[in-house]
Amino acid sequence: ELGIGHALRPAGSDRWNVLTRYGYFLDLVSEGQGASRPDQRVHVLSAGALYRLNTKWELGGKLAIKEGELRIVRDQGSFEDFGVQLAVLRARYHLTHKWDGLAEYRFLRDRFGDNDRDGALLGVYRHLGGNLKLGVGYNFTDFSDDIKDAEFDNQGWFIDLIGKF
Repeated sequence: ELGIGHALRPAGSDRWNVLTRYGYFLDLVSEGQGASRPDQRVHVLSAGALYRLNTKWELGGKLAIKEGELRIVRDQGSFEDFGVQLAVLRARYHLTHKWDGLAEYRFLRDRFGDNDRDGALLGVYRHLGGNLKLGVGYNFTDFSDDIKDAEFDNQGWFIDLIGKF
């Protein structure tokens, strides 16, 4: 796996946060995993931004593209092209001194199949001091905002710990 990224938070304004990342990974499964996971050669490009409108609201989003080749059985057959695109719209509201609410709408598009998915994610976060937040929420979709995660098993409750500096 190879990855490179870029972060932007202008020194003159802490309202903007922008992250970009390119990654390449070659995933050839071991003999013991051959039946459970496919071989993959994948390029991933993602960009996310968050903008603080005022002391109460933050709005943001994420766009990601995963393009690659896949073969179902380890070391057998030819690779087939595939592509997935992800879009996330995010809103965070500062409820009180120590509490935030989060709402997301997610859309996942499969370029070559008929497997488009969408849904919401809701969460609430508690500030623990100046540099830590603990959150709990529910993902109504079955996919992650990590476009490399090809499993559709992410629906349900989650716990999230965020450190900031």
